[in-house]
Amino acid sequence: MLFDIFRHKRILLGAAAGAVAVILTAAFAVGTAAEETLPQQYEIPVLAYKADGDSCFDAEKVEADIRQLINRGYTPIFASQAAQSCHGGGVLPKKPVILSFGGNLSEYHSKLFPLLVRYRFKAVISVNGRQTELASNSADDNTSHLRWEQIQQMHDSGLVEFSNGTFSYPGSDGYGQKENESPEEYRGRLIADIDRLQMLFKQYCGFEPKVFCYPGEANEACVQAVSDLGFKAALCRPDDSSTVYVPYRHSSLKIPQINANSFADIKELLK
Repeated sequence: MLFDIFRHKRILLGAAAGAVAVILTAAFAVGTAAEETLPQQYEIPVLAYKADGDSCFDAEKVEADIRQLINRGYTPIFASQAAQSCHGGGVLPKKPVILSFGGNLSEYHSKLFPLLVRYRFKAVISVNGRQTELASNSADDNTSHLRWEQIQQMHDSGLVEFSNGTFSYPGSDGYGQKENESPEEYRGRLIADIDRLQMLFKQYCGFEPKVFCYPGEANEACVQAVSDLGFKAALCRPDDSSTVYVPYRHSSLKIPQINANSFADIKELLK
C-alpha cells in the first residue's frame, strides 16, 4: 500500500516536472523567436542634411520633411537609442527615424532648433571641435559655426543629441592615413584627436557624446579607434542611396545615412 502511494506520488511529480519542462521549452522557443524576429521589424531611415558650405541650411525643406514624417506616423529617436536596441537597451517605437545634421552650422541654433521645439522632434548634430572653439572665442556674434553655449542650450532641451565629428577634421582632408604613418600611429592620432573633443564637451557642456560621426571613410583604423574610445554608435558619411539602418544587420559603428538633400520629396524613402 505504502509502495503504491509512493509510486503514485512519483508519477504525479514526474508528470508535473514534465509539464514544467514543456512550458519552459515553449517559452524559450517563443522568446528566441521574438529575439530573432523583433530586430528585423526595425528599419530606421537616417536622413542626413549635410551642409557642404558655411550657409546652406534649408529650413523650409527640413520643416516640410518633419511634417511629412509626423503625418506618416514616424517617431524621432537618437542614434544612441538605435544602437542600444542591439544590446537590450529598450524597445524602439514602431516607425523610428533619425534626423542628422552635419556642418556644425550656427543656423542649427537659430533656425533648426526652433523647428525641433515647435514639433517636439529630435535630431542629431555633428560638431567639429576646432570650428566650435574658434566660434566660441570670437568677438563676432555672427559666426558661421556653433558655440559651446548654444550646444549646451540645445542639449539641455532633450531634443538634440550631439555627435563627435573629430576636433581637427571638418572634412576628409587630413583625416586619412598619412604617407609613412604606420597603422598604429594613425589609430593613435585619431584616438587623440577624437578624445580631445570629448574632453572639450565635458569641460564646457558637462557631457560627452555617445555617438561619433565619420568625417570621411569609415576605415578599419577609425572604426577601431571609435570602438576603443567606448562609442556605441557611429554615423557613416551620407550618400545618395536609400539604404536604411537595420539593427543586427548593420554594425552600430557603421550606421548608413541617406542624403536627404538629394530627394526633393522624402516620400520616395518612406513606407
